[in-house]
Amino acid sequence: MSDVQLPDGAKTTELMRDRVGQAHRHSRRVRRVRDVLLFGAGAVLAFGILATVLATLAIPVPELDNNDLEDGRVVMGAPKVEGRNSADQPYSITAESALQSPDDLNRLELRNLSGELPFGSDNRVAFESDSGFYDAENQYLDFLSPLDLETTAGETAHVKEGRIDLLAGSFTSDKPVRLTTKTTTLTANSVRIDSRNRTALFKGAVQMRLVPNDVKPVTETVTTDPSSKEPDNG
Repeated sequence: MSDVQLPDGAKTTELMRDRVGQAHRHSRRVRRVRDVLLFGAGAVLAFGILATVLATLAIPVPELDNNDLEDGRVVMGAPKVEGRNSADQPYSITAESALQSPDDLNRLELRNLSGELPFGSDNRVAFESDSGFYDAENQYLDFLSPLDLETTAGETAHVKEGRIDLLAGSFTSDKPVRLTTKTTTLTANSVRIDSRNRTALFKGAVQMRLVPNDVKPVTETVTTDPSSKEPDNG
């Protein structure tokens, strides 16, 4: 029997369907890539908000007793900053303690940082890090321990170390970084994100894993043919 030959019109229609399907799949992949990159840039915008608010902690050293000193540095117990941004969205930042040297009032050591910041119009982002240094004179914030962020939508970011440059509006890290959404995981050995120019540059062993959000788990169903049932010899 010879193969069935489709009319030219049918071939054209089938070809168009294939191309439309490919275009839709490509569009979904592009949207997922765009979403994870926008999340990366948005995370850095949150870093910028964090650094701006922490600047309010660099206050003149008050008159304190010896019990409020540690290794010659002033200890501020459990500093907390709460407020609202220009869009009237609340934010909260706390630290277990903050240490400031009387010889360098521009540099502040922060321990066990955590907080919650606005992330877009509807989401919020929670963050935590064990330690950091804020330099009020040079306007940068160094995270010297892993920094973890998570949005209310379930997106996460993990950076081992990094620096926010408030003047440049950038976040840089030469340590491994991982960004995760429900459908995408992006890892790299270093990252630089410019929040003003809205650019993100990942370098070194950059890998992106895309998980289609329209894929459903396959459940295997086993059926038994009654006609193949073994006879009962009892």
